Amino acid sequence: MFGVEAPGPSSSVEVTRRVSSPRRQFFSDRLDAHANHFHWARASLAWLVVFAHCFVLAAGRTSAFPMGDCRLEPIFVLTRNQIFGGSLGVYFFFVISGFLISDSWLRLEDPIRFLIHRVLRIFPAYLLVCALGVLVLGPAVAYMSRADYFEGLARAPVWRIPLLGQIWLPIFEGNPFNGEWNGSLWTIRYEFLCYLLVLGCGALGLLRFPFVMLGLFLTAWAAHASFLFAPALRAAAAQEHWLFGNPAEWPAFLSFFLAGTLARTWAKRLPLSPVWFATSVVALIVASAGGFPWFPLLLPIFGTYALLFLVLSPLSWLPQRKPSNDYSYGVYLYAFPIQQTLLFLLPARLIGAPLLLFVCTVPLVLVCAALSWHLLEKPALRLKNVVRLVSATP
Repeated sequence: MFGVEAPGPSSSVEVTRRVSSPRRQFFSDRLDAHANHFHWARASLAWLVVFAHCFVLAAGRTSAFPMGDCRLEPIFVLTRNQIFGGSLGVYFFFVISGFLISDSWLRLEDPIRFLIHRVLRIFPAYLLVCALGVLVLGPAVAYMSRADYFEGLARAPVWRIPLLGQIWLPIFEGNPFNGEWNGSLWTIRYEFLCYLLVLGCGALGLLRFPFVMLGLFLTAWAAHASFLFAPALRAAAAQEHWLFGNPAEWPAFLSFFLAGTLARTWAKRLPLSPVWFATSVVALIVASAGGFPWFPLLLPIFGTYALLFLVLSPLSWLPQRKPSNDYSYGVYLYAFPIQQTLLFLLPARLIGAPLLLFVCTVPLVLVCAALSWHLLEKPALRLKNVVRLVSATP
């Protein structure tokens, strides 16, 4: 999702040759080109999650939607109640992560450097937003005295935070979506564990065998399909584990992450075909017609191809060079508590007004994401160069 830089050019001559070649192009032909759009895709997906959350947070929970009333959210409406826009954004994040993290391993093939790169990208901003939530936001808006708040915090399982787990905070109880201070953090643990999966597959050499990765993807996709066919089976598997999360969530996350990984391992065989892209889009449009949840079932296949086709194609209306700053992770991390705080402070204006909530959220999130990037994330990523120099020292 956020843990790796998009691949850059190996040489200007090679990029020119690949981009201008009249022969049929494959995914692999665009990996080293300037004209990929991974950064723009991640930024768009981050804002999609923020936008979708506005509808849930402004509406709150209902008996029919205990995880948040999303009946007015546009993607939920367009897919006839099959998938929430926030889930779509997160799933596509996993596709991009599967592709780029696998590419990172294939370029590094160094377990220590690979793991350090992932830790430096994920943990600093994650730990900071948790610290701000627990030590600053919590005492400011808790529905109890500060003494009682910190007394309860002393008994809370705060040791879960360094393991990418979450703790409940007694705040925002009066909000429509009550008692949730940052509902975006829970996916980060699954993301990082998927990175460790790539590390394991890479260390075993499995990423060099495309058909092995195909088998892993089909296994995850079959489990994903079984949970869609049998909701009772998914409910039976929903037992939260302090380290590995909820087993009921893993088939979907693995389906999308391994779809991205599979696309990278098959990059020399996958063509950048407008026909395949059009077919994928049509298949998803047909699947959105409703009934059995065909849309989430087909999304790991057709959605992955459509997304990566757009990311790797030379789209003339997007800047051809990647931006120097990557605010997408900060946008994802900071938006939810900012949205909840706005609803806490301005309930009369923002409850039931998701579009106004989004307009108010955007500038505040941009400021926080920019500060996080320039003061923490970017300096942390520079440590990768130190690691490279140390590892290269005899």
